Amino acid sequence: MNKGRYLIFFLLFSFFTTFVYSAPTWYEGIFLEGSAHNYFVPDVLKELAETKVGFRGALGYEYNNFRFALESGFSRITGTNPLVLQIDLIPLTFKFGYAYHIRYGLGLQADLGLGAAFSKTQHYKSVLAIVLDDLQESQEKSPFSTVRFYAIYSPSDIIKFYLGGGADLIFEEDGLIPLPLLEAGISFKFGKLIKRSDNNEQHFILNR
Repeated sequence: MNKGRYLIFFLLFSFFTTFVYSAPTWYEGIFLEGSAHNYFVPDVLKELAETKVGFRGALGYEYNNFRFALESGFSRITGTNPLVLQIDLIPLTFKFGYAYHIRYGLGLQADLGLGAAFSKTQHYKSVLAIVLDDLQESQEKSPFSTVRFYAIYSPSDIIKFYLGGGADLIFEEDGLIPLPLLEAGISFKFGKLIKRSDNNEQHFILNR
């Protein structure tokens, strides 16, 4: 029985050791990215709402130009209607996409995302509520989807800049709310930076 335990321990130890030393570049695909975006309110709502610049951040992994990431952020829409003061939107989405590199660091990228949007609305129920200063808050969770298309530029394999647009789609009980947007951001593969640091350290040790 003890021999079996030692054998299992030896096999597990051998597996993890082999994995670490034979595949030291598994973490190269890990990336962090952040962006700023601005919604374009549909013409029907232009007199009722004004959008503010929002922000998104994501942690993900890229393998053979395929991308997978968990993204969240913050957006605010202020109401010009006196009954609705502002709407805060926090999405949490899992997005996946593909980056197509053309030449000289230039390329194209498409992302799709699915998840949920958490919104908080500050509003008055009526004109009388404004007089009584009876401000209320309502919070909702709705299915959320996003579609993005970007032009990308990678001056190195560590940093990538992207600019593009698309739409966020919020599925409410009354129907679909499309929010077109323009977005610009930067993606940073810190895994590749770690690998370069390791390689430089190994090179320094070997040359000592």
